[in-house]
Amino acid sequence: MNAFERFEHLSARVESFKICIPTIVEKKGKLVDFDLNELTWHQVKFLSDNETLHSEMNTIPNNIGGIYMFRIKSDILPSLINYPMYIGRAQYNDGNYSLKTRCRSYKNDKRVTIQKLIHYWGRHLYISYTPLDDNELIVDLEKWLIASVLPVYNPKIDEVETKNAVRMFNR
Repeated sequence: MNAFERFEHLSARVESFKICIPTIVEKKGKLVDFDLNELTWHQVKFLSDNETLHSEMNTIPNNIGGIYMFRIKSDILPSLINYPMYIGRAQYNDGNYSLKTRCRSYKNDKRVTIQKLIHYWGRHLYISYTPLDDNELIVDLEKWLIASVLPVYNPKIDEVETKNAVRMFNR
């Protein structure tokens, strides 16, 4: 691959990350008294080499809601380098909708940002998820995580002061 081809390859894959540790976003709602250390996170590979859903996707629970995060996992140092790209939620709806249903739906998502995420990063994408059975907690946790982590592919930030700060960033 010559320098021009490398530039073309790299320029499409450049993302900007914002890091703010510790978080400056206050916990609200059901999250106020919730111990985040109680969460149990699981990881599955999103796509197989042939770009179909990986068989690990079948292990995501189908009888509960929860929070999920798309992450890029590096081939170079896979246990050390991970990039959070998108955080979402799946509220459980009496068997009609679940964590598994929501995570699998991204394969056919029509949003341009999600298509870009899958096109450029698909073979490196993993989903980390934590099952939860309280829909109010799920909503509060998703909002807090998005405002705290500021994932590249989450276009919407509900926390007003953080949203305004991010807009100031991106002038």
